[in-house]
Amino acid sequence: MKKNPRIVTPVGTVMWAAVDKPFTRKGSGDKPAYSIKILLSKADGDELNKKIAPLVDQAKAQLAKAASEAKNPKERKAIEASEQTCVLTPYVDDDGDETGEWVLSCKQNAEIARKDGTVSNATIGVFDAANQPMHDAKVGKGSRVRVSFDPNPYFSPGLKKYGVSGYLVGVKVLEFIPYGGGGSATAAGFEVEDGYVAKTEEETPFSESEEAASAGRSDF
Repeated sequence: MKKNPRIVTPVGTVMWAAVDKPFTRKGSGDKPAYSIKILLSKADGDELNKKIAPLVDQAKAQLAKAASEAKNPKERKAIEASEQTCVLTPYVDDDGDETGEWVLSCKQNAEIARKDGTVSNATIGVFDAANQPMHDAKVGKGSRVRVSFDPNPYFSPGLKKYGVSGYLVGVKVLEFIPYGGGGSATAAGFEVEDGYVAKTEEETPFSESEEAASAGRSDF
């Protein structure tokens, strides 16, 4: 089957991110995974949805094919009742109302099982605006980013679900707010004012190894 083209999103606002190391919720039973969730404007989300809609149709075709091959009416009804999911969904506010904005959710399991039986460790590329790698960057809520992902139309009889999932490939950071420690002063709502200014450590030049590491580039 022909692989669908990789997708790079418009710039969105991070709602949740675990891209420096894999994460799993305690007691969930889920495998450790890298993941990110971003909020997109109505205009940007609408444009992205135009790319994803044909992939939803591919997933529906997989569902229809499985239903047509069902052994009996009961099995066919069970297949047709499968839950639809999508990498891109309308944003719903605290009152349960759709705002017109969109939410994109992508993830990548920390371990990837190959067809030959081997297992490899996944890594997620995180880059700054100049496409330089941001090693161990703890991208936090409120950061402004683009997300690169591989869309995957699917039907899973075991999970009783169908739709389009997104395998996280990389993140490009345009505005960086680190996770933890309260984020940035701007994110907290503070403006620059006259008054006490704390002393900062003197900046040190890059080492040769750091300069070499910063020379990397991405496909963004």
